[in-house]
Amino acid sequence: MVRVSRPSTPDEVLEAVSTVAATIQVELPEELGLTVYVAVLQEIPWHVLKQAVREVLRVHAYRTMPLPAEILAAPAVSSWATARAWLLAMINRGRRELETRT
Repeated sequence: MVRVSRPSTPDEVLEAVSTVAATIQVELPEELGLTVYVAVLQEIPWHVLKQAVREVLRVHAYRTMPLPAEILAAPAVSSWATARAWLLAMINRGRRELETRT
């Protein structure tokens, strides 16, 4: 499989989650909660995750920690997922065309 972009590292996800908590002025989730944030958000590339965090912070109106689903619903993640799907489809199409020529 072709890797379109590098997933975030656990440390990068923790940095993003820590930024959210510090900005909203709430405590970080406990260890199990952080593990879930990392597991769910790690697939997103770091540059996309940083943008998603900014987008969530722009609209999040409560002093509560946004759930991973709120970050995944950010426009940056949606745009990345669409672009990634398109690029992978084009790569697979090219591969199929090459295979039929040989």
